[in-house]
Amino acid sequence: MDGWASALSRHAITSSEVICKEHRSLLAPIWPECLKYGCNNMCGIVGILGTGPVADSIVDALKRLEYRGYDSAGVATLENGKLERRRAEGKLKNPEAKLAAAPLGGAIGIGHTRWATHGKPTETNAHPHASPRLAVVHNGIIENFRALRQELAAKGYAFATETDSEIAAFVVEDELEKGKPPEEAVQAALGRL
Repeated sequence: MDGWASALSRHAITSSEVICKEHRSLLAPIWPECLKYGCNNMCGIVGILGTGPVADSIVDALKRLEYRGYDSAGVATLENGKLERRRAEGKLKNPEAKLAAAPLGGAIGIGHTRWATHGKPTETNAHPHASPRLAVVHNGIIENFRALRQELAAKGYAFATETDSEIAAFVVEDELEKGKPPEEAVQAALGRL
């Protein structure tokens, strides 16, 4: 397992703790309760570390969260050491159509359904966001994203979106440029966000 897959498998829950804000617990143990009582605080985030292609499974899992509503969606997988993404504005049928036309074969992947907070609901602003070496999905607001964006732009980083979430990928990228291994880069980046 390469460094990224190893870091992902060890920290998939602890570094992104998918929390139901209403029930204050990890999503997996309370999901049936949230569905039963109509909790709308679950994140539209799915990640799979598999043994075969995972994109279709990610889309299927995201469909289970469709009742919450969203304005764009996407999937990213790692294929032969390269990130590939399929994203679209609108419902999951749109990135699903892109996947049908250009399938993703990666065994490691993430997916996201998004309500726009920063930036319009467009394909460019749809998650997952990517830097040269990683993809990220994020729910919430990164309060200091403008300052981080200015800092990283001064170092030569170029941004493609209007979102605050994209900055997370580039903060990790910046930590990787300092020579840190993936796990340490993610931990350091979390402290900066």
